[in-house]
Amino acid sequence: MELGRGTCILCGSQEIRPLFLISQEGAPPGHPDHNITYSHLVVVLCQANGCGQVERLDHDCFDFKDVWDQYEWYVLDPSDMKRCLKR
Repeated sequence: MELGRGTCILCGSQEIRPLFLISQEGAPPGHPDHNITYSHLVVVLCQANGCGQVERLDHDCFDFKDVWDQYEWYVLDPSDMKRCLKR
């Protein structure tokens, strides 16, 4: 899975990795099965500081010149991430 952000929101580290996928609809851009829309909601872990971030992407490509990507990111502190990892 390709993330929209390659660094931690809080510390800027590149030591992030997707932890789990909450939802995904459609095939991502560049994939042979991609058909206009794609979305994902994924939790990412920063291995440098233990924080997490939730990434949400909504993508539409009406044609090759009119591509729309909306990203949202939310921070999860280390105590939130510990609870996520225990489950």
